[in-house]
Amino acid sequence: MPISPEQSKLFRISENDPGFEVKRPNDNVSDSVQPERLQFSSWRESSFESNSPTSYLSVTPLNYSYNSWGSPSPGSQSFDTTSSSWNFYRASSPPNFASTPKSMNGERPFSRRLNYSDDLESPYSGPIKNKKQLDEYLKIHEEEDKKWKSISFEESKPFMSKMTTVDNSPMSILSKCRYQRAYRLANLETTEDDSSEIHCGDVLNKLKITDKMLIVWCERMRKWICQTILVKLVNEMDDINMTLSEIGLPEFQIGNVSLFALHQIAATKSQHLPTLSSVLPYVDMHSNQEYLVRRLKDLAHGGCMGDFKWNSGGNYEDKQWCDDLPTDCALIMHILCCYLDAHLPPDPHFPEGKPFSSKYFKKVPEKVILSKDSTYIYQSSLNPPHFKVVINEELYTLPKGRNNMFCALVIFLHYMKTKECGMLGRVNLGPSGLNMLWILN
Repeated sequence: MPISPEQSKLFRISENDPGFEVKRPNDNVSDSVQPERLQFSSWRESSFESNSPTSYLSVTPLNYSYNSWGSPSPGSQSFDTTSSSWNFYRASSPPNFASTPKSMNGERPFSRRLNYSDDLESPYSGPIKNKKQLDEYLKIHEEEDKKWKSISFEESKPFMSKMTTVDNSPMSILSKCRYQRAYRLANLETTEDDSSEIHCGDVLNKLKITDKMLIVWCERMRKWICQTILVKLVNEMDDINMTLSEIGLPEFQIGNVSLFALHQIAATKSQHLPTLSSVLPYVDMHSNQEYLVRRLKDLAHGGCMGDFKWNSGGNYEDKQWCDDLPTDCALIMHILCCYLDAHLPPDPHFPEGKPFSSKYFKKVPEKVILSKDSTYIYQSSLNPPHFKVVINEELYTLPKGRNNMFCALVIFLHYMKTKECGMLGRVNLGPSGLNMLWILN
């Protein structure tokens, strides 16, 4: 934008400021510029005639067209900025006005004109000089403001359709829209009663957990699962495969044969492979053993599951992941349940030998059961995976996405630490047991 040296001094614009170019008096400028004057155009000009009267009380702020920085336009009032006592009069802006160009050849700047009825002109033709006139002027415009605010969007729609506007600013667009509350979509994941749900913000406030604490705890939970379960599981599978090669069964490797063959070897070669029976529950969640073992090794690499994909999995043998394969969330939750099942003592109420999976973890199509003594993690959606936490008679809804499963785990662990004295059944979650409570320290 070209400006004069006087304008540069007035607005404190240096020569290094982007977007401005200081024009010296001898520069070749097509438009005549009067640097000592600034343009303030009236939006009460009737039909933009140059000889129409202009009210001092109805002038708009500075016009931002090319010529309006320094040159006056016909029919508008200019103020001498070189005077030590120049006045600026601002009228109360009406609720509906539009910017209408007079011409596009640069001869006249854009002006703002009020699309108002003709009988709403100001009763004063000059500046307000006393408090009585000011009170009367404000009273008239306050009544008009209340009148326009009471008009609904539908009633003013024909009026707005007749307005020609070039103002595409966000505020101008929003001013033409009526605010409406968003409707809450029906919950398609589960059939539980929404009135019992407590959403994330309320959950954290109730448990006195800050957002920063939750982020740190989720990261620690990832490290604990990776280094305590995944890394050790992958190392144990490698040792078993090495032992299988040593005893003359190199073709029966974990990840290359079916689950049925592995169960047969575990039953017949238990003296050589005593740990194989304890590893099989971790890999029996899916028939595609090749993908399952390959994915476990990928997630164990790095120490913090850097390749974790919450709503999908990894590629193998140049094949893309598909819905027939388990997601990483399902895989991690499965091995965590297997780990806790192996460390909790048998429960006569759950003869299948899964004390944690049967009591503390449920998923669809099972329904949510809210009772006084119920505390468990509930998977309300399989794909994309989504987890919630049930504590007594309340259902805690957590944010969806990458960290949803880890948030559910740390909320569950936080309850066990604060309300159950750090005990999961008869197993201590502290240093003398599973050593998980350091996650929340």
